[in-house]
Amino acid sequence: MAVSRSNRAGRKLALLAALACLAGNAGAAMPGLYFSGFYMDSTLAYAEVDAGLAGFDRDLQALWTSDGFEIESWGSAISETKDIGYVFSFGYLFSQYFSAEIGYADMGTVHYQAQGQVSDSQGTYSTQTFASAKTKGPLLSAVAAWPLGDRFSLDARAGAFIGRTRVRATALISGIDLYGSRKNNTTTVMLGAGVNFALSPGTAIRVGYARLSKAMVDDYDISSWMLGLKYAW
Repeated sequence: MAVSRSNRAGRKLALLAALACLAGNAGAAMPGLYFSGFYMDSTLAYAEVDAGLAGFDRDLQALWTSDGFEIESWGSAISETKDIGYVFSFGYLFSQYFSAEIGYADMGTVHYQAQGQVSDSQGTYSTQTFASAKTKGPLLSAVAAWPLGDRFSLDARAGAFIGRTRVRATALISGIDLYGSRKNNTTTVMLGAGVNFALSPGTAIRVGYARLSKAMVDDYDISSWMLGLKYAW
């Protein structure tokens, strides 16, 4: 049966339309990663502080000597260096390759304890000392991304962490509790990398790692494994 020219033309138009749709779908790859504008990133952070006893011993013993005591003996330990923290960020995606973020990070808490003896002109006393140090503050980051296929991308980030560490201490001597605290402000470098996976248009999850140099009391590095959810609007 002969096919009219109008039918042939209609089929050609339908074929061209189908090819155009396929091309459009190919260009819309990685819907959760390729968006333009603002996004939010909510992240859980499994943080570990590369803490050493020397700095904590120095600071905690200074609490006693500043009150007129002399240290006779001292035994100490850092009981916990790992904690669950978080990072909340707002970002702007300039292109599929570059974005910038501003956020707030809580990098967890370190716990310290010590026992020993101190003395003054009245005698010698047994003591216990407990302390905790928590670091948190604003985080500014520049992020470079490299697409891998339809849904994955790698990223590398660098930025500045404007951290504040609060150290709280409790000392026990002869049934009396003594309390003290101090704050330490530090601006340090943050470096990190991660993998992104698109879930749906404007939504992606990210698994990554970050390291903050000397972020706690100017002495200790903080490393963190991160799991985050990115949402664009």
